Amino acid sequence: MTDQTVNMPHVDTDERSMKKSLLRGWRRKCPNCGAGPMLKSYLKVNDTCTVCGQELFHHRADDG
Repeated sequence: MTDQTVNMPHVDTDERSMKKSLLRGWRRKCPNCGAGPMLKSYLKVNDTCTVCGQELFHHRADDG
């Protein structure tokens, strides 16, 4: 029997804090890592975070 978990991508199972995610969003940073920029221009959301790779395209910037 072989161990197939070696080739599996890392999946973070920890829940993010709502407060931490909101504070990161108000600073226009990635809600996952807090380091990458969330916006590429005025009201234009990046497709993914340049630091951690989190998908951001589903966030809306025009409903504030």
